[in-house]
Amino acid sequence: MHGVAATQDLIKWRKVRGSFQLTIPVRTKQVLLEPEERLLSVLRWISRSIPHDNRWHPVFHRYLEQIAGRVDALGGDSSQVSASSSGDWKAGARCKTWSRIVAAVLGVLLASLGLLTGAALAVVPPLLAVFMVVVAFAWFKKCHPKSSAWLRMFLAGAGLGAAILAILTLVGITAPQLIPVLCVLIVLAAVLYLLGG
Repeated sequence: MHGVAATQDLIKWRKVRGSFQLTIPVRTKQVLLEPEERLLSVLRWISRSIPHDNRWHPVFHRYLEQIAGRVDALGGDSSQVSASSSGDWKAGARCKTWSRIVAAVLGVLLASLGLLTGAALAVVPPLLAVFMVVVAFAWFKKCHPKSSAWLRMFLAGAGLGAAILAILTLVGITAPQLIPVLCVLIVLAAVLYLLGG
């Protein structure tokens, strides 16, 4: 009886001071990589709001480095993971692709205005314009680009159109409106560059 009472007294004074949990996921690299990339994307988004003079900034930055190291260790490329509030870090790459498509269509449209004549001038540029509007609308709906992205897209399109016309001029292909359209595109590209600067 005396041993039972001593055991009950012993249990009364014991207290839990803390605990921890260790989780070891056992899966393939491909399965583990996507959640880590999503976590890195969201944490990079959060880190933008932490001022550099905040005492937690170095701690959070070190945590980001650890997550980036895990992404790299799992076979990913942490330098390609952009910040995103939703964790959809690939959306940035998709939006850049949409922007490049719109700029390319705009460049071809502007080059066609300087190169084509007659019936082709009456048919091709309006079709390209409609296609460009559709693609630009899709880009707008999917990515919600800022005004600076629109400016870069217009600059790239005007530059591409001017480059196409300049190459065609150097090759010897001419049209009555080629040189005036080329000059206008060069001036437009310069103005857009100055606005962006």
